[in-house]
Amino acid sequence: MFEDYNKEEYLSHNLSLGIVVFTKELFCETINEIERQLTHDHECAIAFQKILPNDHISGYDSHWILNQMIKIIQIAMNDNHEHSWIEYYMWELHFGRKWKKGMIKIKGKEFKLQIAADLWDILNVA
Repeated sequence: MFEDYNKEEYLSHNLSLGIVVFTKELFCETINEIERQLTHDHECAIAFQKILPNDHISGYDSHWILNQMIKIIQIAMNDNHEHSWIEYYMWELHFGRKWKKGMIKIKGKEFKLQIAADLWDILNVA
């Protein structure tokens, strides 16, 4: 099985494995799809409460995969730290819906954080 194994060739071929180039378009699409999934999950939870009001065991939950996706995005964008802009945008600002003018200043410059594209801009400046 390993007779033809060439370590140099293997390493040169596999060094690019795992590299994902996050464009602004891919980043925004991913953030928006996470929001869409969370909205869907919330709607499903409400529906399940109506049809199964006493069921506390078989709850629908996708937080494991969503948390992992957020972690991957944070690592890719170098935002995996205690004061994550991505988490702030998603959880504190409810995907930008709670943003107000004047809330965010970086290096003396005011930034909008209302949509995923604004988050991209902040991550590429801050």
